Amino acid sequence: MMFSELKKVHGIPKTATVVLLLMVCVLAVGSARAADAAAPAERPLVESLLALDSLYLALVSLVCGYVDSTIGMGYGTTLSPILVSLFGYDPHIVVPALLFSQFAAGIAGGIAHHKVGNVSLTPGERPFSVVMVLAASGIGGAYVAGRVAGAIPSWVMKLLISLIVLSMGVLILLVRNYRRRFSWRKIVALGAVASFNKVISGGGYGPVIVAGQIVSGVDSKNAIGITALAEGLTCISGVITYYVVSGVFPWSMSIPLTAGALVAVPLAVVSVKLIPAKKFTHIVGAATLILGVYSVYKCWPDVSAFFGAR
Repeated sequence: MMFSELKKVHGIPKTATVVLLLMVCVLAVGSARAADAAAPAERPLVESLLALDSLYLALVSLVCGYVDSTIGMGYGTTLSPILVSLFGYDPHIVVPALLFSQFAAGIAGGIAHHKVGNVSLTPGERPFSVVMVLAASGIGGAYVAGRVAGAIPSWVMKLLISLIVLSMGVLILLVRNYRRRFSWRKIVALGAVASFNKVISGGGYGPVIVAGQIVSGVDSKNAIGITALAEGLTCISGVITYYVVSGVFPWSMSIPLTAGALVAVPLAVVSVKLIPAKKFTHIVGAATLILGVYSVYKCWPDVSAFFGAR
């Protein structure tokens, strides 16, 4: 009933404009916040969840989660550098929190896309098989990345995130009009590479998987639903690896991020049925490219200091 009523609302496509305006506000307020103070110190869980920072984390997650659940990309790719470069959070805290929030939102999104007919994830059909192959091939990449990330200095993590974001922006724009014959070999390779990117940086999974599936011959709307579920399954392996390696987990950040991402799921699922995903792909590709350039610029002082000290 909810979806049938929303289809009658002609103003829904304008949601894209609203999302872009919200993203601009997020970046503006984030820049001001980063200029005023460093990332907040660790506090008890209940106190952290009641703080204004938690509300803001949920809002940013909702905006990025809406874009991600609509076009299958843009959550970790945009939110990771926002939290690291603009807000000043430590990448070693941001990445596992993003993985947990996208685990929950990915599972919910995949089920929701299936329910409304954006993709058929019935066992035995090819979309479901693609999900299983992506998830299985992603376990190895997620494990390796989770082991490596804990040994990498924060400034290197920031630079890796920035370069991944930059490359993903270029990739999205380059492959947007390409379609080729379906290939299982490409799907397996995509799962391993994308999961490594995801666990090492908190982003980079959606752009690689969605773009790669389209290039490999998967329908664009099917690719969005497949990516949501496959990403959720891949993220949980990264979450477990991080917890096993470090012994702790950033719940104070994970909970508000997860709440925001889950709220975005039903809004995004409706939008996929009403708005051409290709338009969103162009917007996110350009925005991701710009954000990547900005993030690399923000990392330059640390890079210069490291090489200058040698």
